[in-house]
Amino acid sequence: MADRKGRARASPRSLVLGIQPLYIVDMTVSFDLSPTQSAELQRRAERLGVSASELARAALCDLLASRDDDFLAAATRVLHKNAELYRRLA
Repeated sequence: MADRKGRARASPRSLVLGIQPLYIVDMTVSFDLSPTQSAELQRRAERLGVSASELARAALCDLLASRDDDFLAAATRVLHKNAELYRRLA
């Protein structure tokens, strides 16, 4: 898991088990958009005063962060509840 600056962040499991996180410094992503999607992305980016790539990156960061927060809350509850079991299984 990484924070918004790409730095690794310890997961609940790694905190309970004492596992060190992996570090990802940078990643480049490329994907195809339909002409309609591309035009809509460009239109919205222009309205916001940013480039299309900046808007796409911000949208992806928001998506990843929101799902991560929900998952982290649920995983933390489960991991704390089962911490002793995980220690015995390690």
